[in-house]
Amino acid sequence: MKKVILTENQRKIIQEYIESNLKIGLPKEIVKAIELNKTSLGNHPSFPPEDEKKFEYKLLLKRYEQVLSNLNKLYPDQQNTDIPFFKTELSKLLKECNELERPIKSQLEELCIATIKKIFNIDKNDVLLNVELVDSITKSDIKIPLQPESVDDIEFDGIEEIHGINDEIYKRRMVDCLMEGISDWYIHNSIPIQDIYKLNPKLIFVYPSMCVINDYLSYNENINSYNEQKIMQGSTSEVIVKKNDRSVVNVKGVNFIALLYETIKAMFDLISFNGLPNNTDKMKYILKKSDFMLASGWDMLFGRPLWDLIADKTTGLKENWDDLVPFLFYEIITKPVPEFNEALQNIFANTKKGKELVSSLCDGIRYNLDKENFDDKINKEKQIYLNDNEYYSINDF
Repeated sequence: MKKVILTENQRKIIQEYIESNLKIGLPKEIVKAIELNKTSLGNHPSFPPEDEKKFEYKLLLKRYEQVLSNLNKLYPDQQNTDIPFFKTELSKLLKECNELERPIKSQLEELCIATIKKIFNIDKNDVLLNVELVDSITKSDIKIPLQPESVDDIEFDGIEEIHGINDEIYKRRMVDCLMEGISDWYIHNSIPIQDIYKLNPKLIFVYPSMCVINDYLSYNENINSYNEQKIMQGSTSEVIVKKNDRSVVNVKGVNFIALLYETIKAMFDLISFNGLPNNTDKMKYILKKSDFMLASGWDMLFGRPLWDLIADKTTGLKENWDDLVPFLFYEIITKPVPEFNEALQNIFANTKKGKELVSSLCDGIRYNLDKENFDDKINKEKQIYLNDNEYYSINDF
């Protein structure tokens, strides 16, 4: 065999070529949007200081590496990440899922409600849950607007108030992302596998496969291509807060995973009202400017890795923390804007202060839960901003 002797410079060039071709990178559209601050979060004030790479880039790249790893485990023989191939695979899985779910639709709806009651520790007297498995989500089912709405019927006292409202809009945008992230976290960590297995064991293989492929496609589909003519939703929800009665959560989903995900998100949406200003006009203005469909693709991308940065700080807690999640979310989102941004900056930057903050919040929540007074606290504070309205729908704003 003939030996090939390479110079140091030739060896270096070959090594760099190999590394550059093996290196995982984010899709170019995502990288460009991050560089131009054209995401649903923009240059958010809760992001930590940057170094040579933007925080958002490093955040999404790490998550994308996990997504690709999960995809490779599911399809080890697939030599490339061919998007048309996986779109076809997902279509097949969705069809199979619908066929498997059809005979047990009512049982799955009941299981969704039971799972929500367990996660949020609620009973039938707390929230009226209406969940429904449907064949498709129609345009009329979707309650939130495509893009931010104009608001002309509010008068501000001064420029300081306008700046304050803009800060609240930024906060709400982050809260929306965290709600997406928590919902995805629950789907991957708290899905009732044993109950599903009893209903149909095939579903416990179909559901994870759907989630893995959907995660991959969410990075590689044009997330800015939403338009009124092409709305493909797997779920939708409406949250109605009532002043002197049970709040109502209405959810529709095309399969159990979509239904459970949306119901979890709707419940956190209900909690999130506690983080909005007490003034009804200001609250309406913030929601009209921050809650819209064009942001949902980015919110889902950012949400999971952002929530993971919070969840990672709970590693090593003495007791199981899963039942603390709704209360931890409540404690974070009810902080005033400056404290909210500072807290998340420390958590996202993985500082000692950020770790101590999450640990301290969890300890305080556990103490309050042990005294059985935390639920009362949330229920009482939920009513503060309702003013004289009998009820209203979050999505009607």
